[in-house]
Amino acid sequence: MHEGIVEVVIRGGRKGVERTLEGWRVKDAGEANQSVEACLCGDLEVVKVAAARAGVSATKSSEATTETDVTHGLSFNLGLTSSQAEAKSKVALPYTMAAQQ
Repeated sequence: MHEGIVEVVIRGGRKGVERTLEGWRVKDAGEANQSVEACLCGDLEVVKVAAARAGVSATKSSEATTETDVTHGLSFNLGLTSSQAEAKSKVALPYTMAAQQ
C-alpha cells in the first residue's frame, strides 16, 4: 500500500491563505484496479511509525495542535506579573492623549 501526506494550499477568500494537511492512501487491488482514498494523517502507517519513534501518539496529534503552548521553549517570558500588569494599565498611550487635547 502506498500512502503520503499532501499539503493543500487555498489562496484567496476572507482568510487569505489556508493550509491543511491531508492523508492519501493508494489501495492496490491489482495493477489495473488501484483506488485512491483520503484519510486522516494519523491513520497512515508512515505517521504511526514516525510517532512511535518519537514516543508520541499519532491519533492524538490533531488534539495536541489545538492545545499546544506557543510560548513553550522561548528564551524569554511573555507573561506579566500582577504588578507589571497594573503598571502597564497606568501608562498613557500617545494617541489617546492627543485625542483628549
